[in-house]
Amino acid sequence: MYTGIDTRYYPDKKKVLGTDRKGEEALSELSFSGFSPESVEFLTKERNITGIAIDTPSIDYGTASE
Repeated sequence: MYTGIDTRYYPDKKKVLGTDRKGEEALSELSFSGFSPESVEFLTKERNITGIAIDTPSIDYGTASE
């Protein structure tokens, strides 16, 4: 999935990562666009694909603590 996050916000770490903190204290504040479990299930079962990719720092959707 192309979100454009790298071309719109890079190198602003806060806009790319959701926080400008580092290390463990940043984990609960990290936030990226991503795939819901339901969309991944649909894509892999209904569209005959074997994998997905995204241009964000993580494939998790929402905040990293969810």
